[in-house]
Amino acid sequence: MPYSVLPDDSDYRPYQNLPHHLDHKPILALPYQAFDAFYPRERTDVRWISVGTAQYDPGHISVKTWRHSERRWSRMSEELPLHRVFDAADFAARCISLEGDTLEIPVGTYERQELAIRIQDESESRTSGAMDVMVDFNARHGEMLRRRMRNLLDTLRFLESQGRL
Repeated sequence: MPYSVLPDDSDYRPYQNLPHHLDHKPILALPYQAFDAFYPRERTDVRWISVGTAQYDPGHISVKTWRHSERRWSRMSEELPLHRVFDAADFAARCISLEGDTLEIPVGTYERQELAIRIQDESESRTSGAMDVMVDFNARHGEMLRRRMRNLLDTLRFLESQGRL
């Protein structure tokens, strides 16, 4: 198994062992079931998050969330190339911290982005009240999400201080 948990705590171990017969081949895996923010251990379907060789190309590395339906590994498990994980995290952080109705993304934020991008709340392009749902979600869960972002920032600062970023 490509992980070890210290201390050896059974509360951190998922109900199912990490599968090795599927196309995504884990290199390192986090037993995630106990840590899924919105769901208690008994109700989450995500058992693991792994970094490994991509199912679409064994020469690429991807991140995968491993979902289990209590009967089998779910085809709804998601695999993303690493660069998309970072781009999605960047975009999500900008959305969560949005003040007002316009999101500005500076030149060079994403690969080959030569122009600034402006994303505006255009209510007619979404279902009625969708922005209200996002505002309400942020009001209810913003502190936890900001904690997650601060942890990521701490990790990035540590890696930078070690000369690895």
